[in-house]
Amino acid sequence: MGDWDELLRESAEIGQVLADTGHRYWAVMQDSIRALTLAWRGEVEAARAVQTHLLAPARKFNDFQILAPALTAAAVTHLAAGHPGKGLRLVTELQAAVTDSSSWFWVPHLPDLTRVCVAAGKPSTAEALISRAPATTARHRLSLLTAKATLGEARGAIREALRINQEAAAGWSEYGHLFEHGRALAALGRCTLQLNKPHAEKALTAAAAIFSKLQAKPLLTETQRLLGQTNLGPP
Repeated sequence: MGDWDELLRESAEIGQVLADTGHRYWAVMQDSIRALTLAWRGEVEAARAVQTHLLAPARKFNDFQILAPALTAAAVTHLAAGHPGKGLRLVTELQAAVTDSSSWFWVPHLPDLTRVCVAAGKPSTAEALISRAPATTARHRLSLLTAKATLGEARGAIREALRINQEAAAGWSEYGHLFEHGRALAALGRCTLQLNKPHAEKALTAAAAIFSKLQAKPLLTETQRLLGQTNLGPP
């Protein structure tokens, strides 16, 4: 829903209670969400501080409900820190552990996993994950759409990526996932600019408003840069 300030406040309180009572399983789960949020806000050192407690227990539990978000959060933290190669190694670790029965837990993270692969110059790794991802629920279907759009754009299939991003943006909006709605809008505007089509500023302005609300500063900065390439310029 995009109420990241409340998420970070409450997760800090919950995390302390879980640590005090020894509920490490649930502590790892909430730490994953916390690290992911901090990473997308550009608070890399804070994300790293959370991430240091994630991977060892997540691997020990050997439960995809815990392992998938922990590996994703750590990979995105590496990406935010400018080390996509390190992030890719974690995506590859997840890929090696994937089974048909685990898809419920890792497919919702497919957009972030794909972004790490693309940033690391290994779209084929994302493609392999996409090929194994079922569209079981609305969340799974939308995650798969965004992953395909991201992969298509990376490979130069801009028209197809634009079409898929249009569908994904509408779907994420209806679903109520503010962050992925913003990412789809930003990608839609970016593809529109690459194709020299008009009205890219509409999607980019809407994306910038979302990233501003979320305080996702790196994404806001990049979206404003793209807005500077349109006739309207940044807001």
